[in-house]
Amino acid sequence: MKLLHIVFEYTDTGHSRSTPTILDPKVTNWDLRRTYDISMDQDGSHWGDELAFELRTFNAPDWMTNLQFVAYHIQIRHLHAYGANWDWPQKWIEELLQMPSEQRYFTTQLLKSVPDRMRSKIRKSIRMQIIQWMETDPESRDYRTPLSPRQLTIVAGPYGKRKLQAIDRSLYINRGWSAVAPAIEKPRESLAKHSEDIRAAVA
Repeated sequence: MKLLHIVFEYTDTGHSRSTPTILDPKVTNWDLRRTYDISMDQDGSHWGDELAFELRTFNAPDWMTNLQFVAYHIQIRHLHAYGANWDWPQKWIEELLQMPSEQRYFTTQLLKSVPDRMRSKIRKSIRMQIIQWMETDPESRDYRTPLSPRQLTIVAGPYGKRKLQAIDRSLYINRGWSAVAPAIEKPRESLAKHSEDIRAAVA
């Protein structure tokens, strides 16, 4: 594992901070002390300044770059919420990031399972098929996705899709990046003091 330094930019939405934009880490001309006005109460009688930029530091696989994190930040949030292990082989993680939501979730659930503790021979067999699919070059695969519709039904069981919907709904409502854990965050107020960290991280 390693640390990735990611810069977030917030914009003025009047009464609250907007969902942040994750900046391309190759951009180095940010005005780190720029602020915007934000209402400090409901009636707009008190206003204050907020820093527009925020530096956050995340644990990530050794092979992941800042640009990869920026490109797949939504999928990374979901993959973490689904319980993926960042110590899995790079090829597994890369494949999971590119899958549709249902494939990503149920594939992750099977990969998490310990074979010796799996009671279902069918699920154990499907897990082995998933691993073989992932380790096969894309051009040599017989199928576009690791799970067929029938296998999805078997793996999901009676409540699996309902659980997936609940997780995705929670991620949509809670758009804050606390959902990407484990994360080590530096306070917004100290961002300007850490400008050298940013420059070093994207150099």
